[in-house]
Amino acid sequence: GTGADNIPVTEINIKNIIPVPIINSSGKSFSDSMRVEIIPAFESTVYFTLDGSTPDKNSPVYHNPFYIKNNTTVKARSCKEGYYDSKPAVAEYYKTIGGKKVTYLTKYSDLYTAGGDNALIDGIRGPASHHTGAWQGFSYNDLDVVVDLGSKQNIHELSTGFLQNITAWI
Repeated sequence: GTGADNIPVTEINIKNIIPVPIINSSGKSFSDSMRVEIIPAFESTVYFTLDGSTPDKNSPVYHNPFYIKNNTTVKARSCKEGYYDSKPAVAEYYKTIGGKKVTYLTKYSDLYTAGGDNALIDGIRGPASHHTGAWQGFSYNDLDVVVDLGSKQNIHELSTGFLQNITAWI
């Protein structure tokens, strides 16, 4: 369109919007327990859940950091009288089986760390997109690692995943 009424809008006219809170931790996986902190991005009341349900004003109010000991989906939203409630922030955490370790004979790429040295044994599967940070990448070299399970075990299944994206040179 060429008329003044056809110019695209580049602003948000809704006032009193609260940003989503930040769910902060040291990673996505843990072997014993993990400390989780929720940081409001705006002075507000933060409601949260630990069962994956969407928090509302009947959910617990966040006051202090807490520890989780099992697979947990944390959801949190900020609310304040006279404002639109924030969308929920979501963080998924996974408990891993302890005693395992990985020795890298080939170093993974600094661009694709998937959270660090335990990524190959943390049980977190990378999705179809490489943009999530859940993939470990190895550039110009074959993957060469040693996985130590920590004890002698019968293995019934071994699985791995690989991603190829030609447009991103992956």
